Amino acid sequence: NARLLASIRQELLKMKGHARLPDHAAALDSAFTSPAVQINWGHDGHTASEWAQFWHVDAFKSFIHFSLTLHGSRKLCLKSAPSRDPTSEETESRLLMTPGSFYFTAPTAVQHNIEWPGCNFQDRSICIQFRTDVPCGRYQANDLRWELAAAVSNAMSNIDFVVPSLAEVKKEEAAVAAAPVRPAVRKRP
Repeated sequence: NARLLASIRQELLKMKGHARLPDHAAALDSAFTSPAVQINWGHDGHTASEWAQFWHVDAFKSFIHFSLTLHGSRKLCLKSAPSRDPTSEETESRLLMTPGSFYFTAPTAVQHNIEWPGCNFQDRSICIQFRTDVPCGRYQANDLRWELAAAVSNAMSNIDFVVPSLAEVKKEEAAVAAAPVRPAVRKRP
């Protein structure tokens, strides 16, 4: 995905400086450096109206966000509109995330929600998320959220985000395991 990240960098370099983030491209250097694992099980405990209270827009730390479902299931819920016009009608989408499902987005500018089904420990939902490692408390301006989301969107419209299959990962893992091990410390004669 080096081409995609390079394209996002170019889009960020086109942006005018912002008082809260003067070097937009430098923020990209921290892409995917803040991993987190989310594990959920048990009774969801929420009615439809209670789930509705959980709609949110992420802080700056998620201006580049990759999430991969490893086990169980969950629903990614998104609100979108055809334009930024406040009179545009929003629509809601619900995407079922199962093992191997992933999304790559800029949730700093998209209202979203995650719903987990009630389940036992064996069927728990496990996902891993990668975000930027930029302190999120400092960058809250809404105009910056839109600019960063537009930069990510422009890059993604031209270059695909590639995720290897599990079989490809296992093949690489086997190749690494089969490679001769070189000693990390060498003794001098």
